[in-house]
Amino acid sequence: MPTIYDHSQPKVHNLPKGFDLPTPTHGNFELRPSYITLVERNQFVGLPNEDPGKHMEIFTDYCCSIPVPVGVTQDVVKEMMFLFSLKDSAREWYRYLDKVAVGVTDWTSLALAFYKIYYLPAKTNALRGQITNFHQGPDEESVDESV
Repeated sequence: MPTIYDHSQPKVHNLPKGFDLPTPTHGNFELRPSYITLVERNQFVGLPNEDPGKHMEIFTDYCCSIPVPVGVTQDVVKEMMFLFSLKDSAREWYRYLDKVAVGVTDWTSLALAFYKIYYLPAKTNALRGQITNFHQGPDEESVDESV
C-alpha cells in the first residue's frame, strides 16, 4: 500500500518533456552555446509594451549572422533558435504550442503563429492611427519646397 510519502513524489509523466528541434534535412548544423547566448540578448517576454515586430527583426539579424553549412537554410536556424529568444510567458506559449493544431510546419508558419498571438489588432490599429493622424509638432518648422 502506497504511503503519503509515495504520493508526494514526482512521477515520470509529470516531468517536463522539453521541445522538439527541427533537424536539417541536408548538412550538419551544430547548435553552439555562443549562438544561444547571442539570441538570448534580446528576449521577448510578451508584455503589452513590447514590439513583436522589433523582436523578430533583431532575432532575424542575429540568426543571419550565424554561419551555416551548405544544405542548411537560415529558416532552419531561426526555427531552432526561436525558443531561446523567448522568456517567461512567451516561452510558455511556445512550449505548449500545439504545432499540429495551429499548422506550424516551418519557420514561416511559426513566425505567423507568434504574430497572431503577440501582434494584437489593437496595436496595429493604434499604429495605423498614429500614421493617419500625423501632424506637424509646435516646435517643428515647415519646409517651403517652392523655393
